[in-house]
Amino acid sequence: MIYDATNWVHLDDDDNTEWYYDKVNKKVISTSNLNDEQREFMGMKKFARKCEVCEKLFNEGYCIDSGESYYCSQKCLNKEITDKEFLEMFDEGKGDSYWTSWEDEDEFSFWEDGSEIDE
Repeated sequence: MIYDATNWVHLDDDDNTEWYYDKVNKKVISTSNLNDEQREFMGMKKFARKCEVCEKLFNEGYCIDSGESYYCSQKCLNKEITDKEFLEMFDEGKGDSYWTSWEDEDEFSFWEDGSEIDE
């Protein structure tokens, strides 16, 4: 089944739950029940990582110890790692901790609703 934006109607909910009406199958579903194809055609954004501190999804930020942990900002990083500790791990660009941006689709792991990408 191919879905596009015309197949969906967004429904607001007072408790911030995302609900959609699927016009093709004539049923109401939450975003937690969508598959990757449906999310893709609805235009949901993809994100590479989730912050260890605030759980914000992001595509640029800090990668620590080759992916042991990720932080979306210096503020979140500094809640667990000092600037001095980070600079030691960064080791003038030779270490396994650094700030980066993820742009390759293969590196994306999450949909904007927080669910993991199955692909």
